[in-house]
Amino acid sequence: MKKINTILLFLALLCTAMGTTYAQTVIPVEPGLGTLNDAIDSYIADNGATSMDVIFELEDGGFYILTSTIENDDPLRIEAAPDAEVRPVIRPNVPEGGDPFRAFRARNDITLRGLFITNKDALGGADSRILRVSEDGARVIVDDCQLDFASQSALRLDNTDNRVYITNSVISNITNLANPGNGRGIDDRGNDIDTLWIENTTFYNLTARMLRDGGGVINYAKFDHVTGVNLGDRSFDVGEFVEAEITNCLFVNPGFLGFDEPGASALQVDSSDLVENAVISNINFYVDPAMQDLYDQLNMGAEAGDSIYVRTGLNSDAAGIAEAGGNLETITDIAVEFNNGPAAPVDYVQSFFEDPDNALPLDDGNGGVDPDNAGQLPFDFGYSTDSELFEAGNDGLPLGDLNWHDLTSSTFDPAVAEEVQLAVFPNPVQEQMTFQFELPEAQPVRLMIFNQLGQPAAVVLDSRLGAGEHQLQYNAEPLPTGTYFYRLELGGRFASGRFIRASK
Repeated sequence: MKKINTILLFLALLCTAMGTTYAQTVIPVEPGLGTLNDAIDSYIADNGATSMDVIFELEDGGFYILTSTIENDDPLRIEAAPDAEVRPVIRPNVPEGGDPFRAFRARNDITLRGLFITNKDALGGADSRILRVSEDGARVIVDDCQLDFASQSALRLDNTDNRVYITNSVISNITNLANPGNGRGIDDRGNDIDTLWIENTTFYNLTARMLRDGGGVINYAKFDHVTGVNLGDRSFDVGEFVEAEITNCLFVNPGFLGFDEPGASALQVDSSDLVENAVISNINFYVDPAMQDLYDQLNMGAEAGDSIYVRTGLNSDAAGIAEAGGNLETITDIAVEFNNGPAAPVDYVQSFFEDPDNALPLDDGNGGVDPDNAGQLPFDFGYSTDSELFEAGNDGLPLGDLNWHDLTSSTFDPAVAEEVQLAVFPNPVQEQMTFQFELPEAQPVRLMIFNQLGQPAAVVLDSRLGAGEHQLQYNAEPLPTGTYFYRLELGGRFASGRFIRASK
């Protein structure tokens, strides 16, 4: 590791910031047609821009019909009222001409909390994506939300270095019945991702997979206590990455369309030379026997090469990571029965292989969209406390999303992530650079720099700092030219990104 460079702390800022408070403006929004669009537009007209200090607050169980896609050029924060018992519903109106439109297109940071967001309009049409992110480095926080119904992906990342945090949420019914490869929870389009943090979240009824990683590098990926049910192609794939933690997950029918060769995996990881740290442990894959019976039926009389085989388990790279960590025996295939889960996709698979253009829909429970059951989940993915899986986590907790068991266990607090604003400038840098951030409270802070191989290049700071605004100057001149990652660690939480060390 290189010698730690001199740190310049701006003491005046530290002293005056100790008493900093975070003022927030709450804008109550009444349910109705266009009321959310109007509230945001009116605030911008009066104030010039939105910010994370402005909360557009939606009523308990309210029905909010969008008149157009909400596109934010400035940070945007939309939340359910703190006392809401039923998630308020956000859905597009049927536009003139009948062409569906998406709910959100983020061109800056966006926080969505406590909401039911669907692309399904009153005529049953649905745009291809619910939330499309079109800005480098944008931070996306989705907490306690359900993103429901789209034909391509719930979340699409058009740009690079985004930070995505999805916690305590549900992503459901992302389906393209005739072209199932487009039913994706998250589609990164091959862009590099700074942070992808998925925790205590459930994905169900996706005709493709939870994450389609199209070839970019993920700096940090975390999948912890994730439940995935009825995933057509596989559970997910993680391409090249620097750090990844995939733990305590529960997958049922993870690859229900099968594969034309035996031994195909449901979870795929690329353990390239970039890997600095990787943990894969405590994961259960279960295929409903009804699906195996269907495969056997479809395979009767099939020509060579046309047979269908179950997808399950880890690919060789993922298995190697699990084995290296001594965790291979924690990868299991124990049967699980949900309290009230969707039907296995037998009818869909059979009809798809007979006539893809007329494939039958998956069991969506008919919940969440209509006013009579707005914001309500039709399923319960909890399971018996007598199950072997109930204490099978590496933390002694149930595998899968803990919310179904009224439990919580997280090292990530979205509220803190919103308040830690980390800026780095100039970028690219030749010599001196500045890290600027705010802390909501006094705490230990560690700021490190890594090279492209994920190897530590410098420790900028390892100390306890007070609440408020901080600026650290770092001399990057000793670093060879190239791309570097920086990571600000706050206990179990962090903010991170990358910078370029340019030549003079």
